[in-house]
Order: sequence, then structure tokens, then C-alpha cells
Amino acid sequence: MMKFAAVVVSVSMVASTVSASPAVTTATVNFRSGPGTGYAGFGNIDEGSQVDVSECDASGAWCAVKFAGKDGFVNGKYINRTDP
Repeated sequence: MMKFAAVVVSVSMVASTVSASPAVTTATVNFRSGPGTGYAGFGNIDEGSQVDVSECDASGAWCAVKFAGKDGFVNGKYINRTDP
């Protein structure tokens, strides 16, 4: 059920977005396959790394991002959007 929910959230977050906006990580963050700590991690994204933010959930807790050609999620409080 958790994987299904991640797919629904992921698809709805990405499908509603026309373009990504650039952002920088403000700390080393876990790069995850879904929006929550229960999802598998791809590894870490170092502080100061540029990511492309597709969408964040309503609370801003989790954001869908692209990093190094891979789509995943990071905790929204550790990203700072930058001007394109």
C-alpha cells in the first residue's frame, strides 16, 4: 500500500508541474524514492548541490526533485529555491 501511495503522490506532484525550478540544498540530505523516511534512499545529496524542484507537498515537507538525472524526493526544509 505504501508503494501505491508513493506512486500516486509522485505522479500527481510531477503531472501537475510544467517545469522545474532550480534550488540548492542547505544541508546534506537523503535522496529518497518516495516522499517519506520509510522509502528507500538513493544516497545523499551534498550541501550546496543544485537540484531541480518539480513540486512540493502542501506542507512543504517533501519535494520531488531531479538530481544527477534521477528523480526522487528530499525533505523540503533543506532546499532553497534560486532564480533561474
